[in-house]
Amino acid sequence: MTNEYPKYEIQWNKVVNEKNGEQVFSKDGAAIVSSDELLLTPKLLASSGNWVFTHTASGIDVDGYWSPPRRPTSVQLEVNVPALVTLQLGGTKKDGSRYKDITAVKAAPAGVAQPATESVQEAISRLSTQPAPTSQQLLTVGIDRDSSIREQAFYNHLNPELLLQLPAEKQEALLSAWFDTGMLMMRPSVRKRALEIMQQEPDVKEIEPSPPVTQISEDEEVTELPW
Repeated sequence: MTNEYPKYEIQWNKVVNEKNGEQVFSKDGAAIVSSDELLLTPKLLASSGNWVFTHTASGIDVDGYWSPPRRPTSVQLEVNVPALVTLQLGGTKKDGSRYKDITAVKAAPAGVAQPATESVQEAISRLSTQPAPTSQQLLTVGIDRDSSIREQAFYNHLNPELLLQLPAEKQEALLSAWFDTGMLMMRPSVRKRALEIMQQEPDVKEIEPSPPVTQISEDEEVTELPW
């Protein structure tokens, strides 16, 4: 089955001892490997303090959560700001996964632009021309029944109270994902109508002031109305 969320493939190099040139191993015997400098864009900073990256050129996510550097770096990682990052796989955890560490961070080369942020109008335009996926298309890209259930659960159970406890940028990210998920779950005709309503300007009508009402005595003969 095709991977629903492909991950960027890192080319790993052996970490060797500078003195004798021999391969370096962790205490549990795992061979420590390191990447070349990679131009990555930090996608988010987890509550654990670990980073999630996207490969800047391809836009493909890097697998895993990466621990921050143990030593100070001249450049600090920032969400959505590309940087040259060196990654390393260390020893083996109890669950069988490897420790994932950031060993170096440098400024991105001059001329590397930050990823463009999609505007609301661009999102509306994109969604209005994007048909809802058919069952065959869902199977083709490898989205199985469990994935569909997870998406619907995410859309139906976005918790406003928990959302307010997150930083503003994470609130915005989840709301954007919630909006996109909801729009894609709609039938094309329903989504088209919803987008048409979103693009309509509010119909603001000027309210004409009512003329003053003249008080009339009960004993006074009324021959014509005062308005």
